[in-house]
Amino acid sequence: MRHSSFGGNRFGHSTANNDSPLRNSKLLKSCGIILGILIALPGIVFAILAVWIGLSVRPFDESAFERTEGTVIELVEKTVTHRSRAGRGFYIRNTSLVYCPVIEYTDHLGQWHEYRPGGGSNPPQYSVGDKVEIFYDRDSPDSVKTDNGPFLYFISILFGIIAAVDFLFVTIWLAVILLIFRSPKRPKNITEEPAAVSE
Repeated sequence: MRHSSFGGNRFGHSTANNDSPLRNSKLLKSCGIILGILIALPGIVFAILAVWIGLSVRPFDESAFERTEGTVIELVEKTVTHRSRAGRGFYIRNTSLVYCPVIEYTDHLGQWHEYRPGGGSNPPQYSVGDKVEIFYDRDSPDSVKTDNGPFLYFISILFGIIAAVDFLFVTIWLAVILLIFRSPKRPKNITEEPAAVSE
């Protein structure tokens, strides 16, 4: 009595042909997930900066200072020098022109003072004649502070929005990748009974 087993070869050949597309699908899925993680990295950085800036802002205590309105009377030109790297071991010295405001104000005793902020900008942040709200120490009128809390809160919120948009994009990206390259359901193993051939 001879037994012929032709079913095993047929199904084995079909399985070998299906392995290659399955491997390609897994590779594309892995590449898509890795790309999504890389896209999420800037969002993580912006989220950390948003939290750090938001927590570092200290409330401005106006009760310790006198509020007054100053006037920009002059814009002083200032040359700023900085170095930029041009190559390995080489640096280029660059100069730029900035404008620093000079603000004049009076204290509670009617005495005039001048306030010169440390930084400048180009184009200038103020124009001659602009009114600027400042706060000075009542015991030391030459000591001036500005309330930069709202600006820092704005930067914190802006960074948070950028991080949220990035995370939303990454979430949609990963959802699409997982949906497209989801693993197909494997069919149940089908075994064919060998046909008995009698002599």
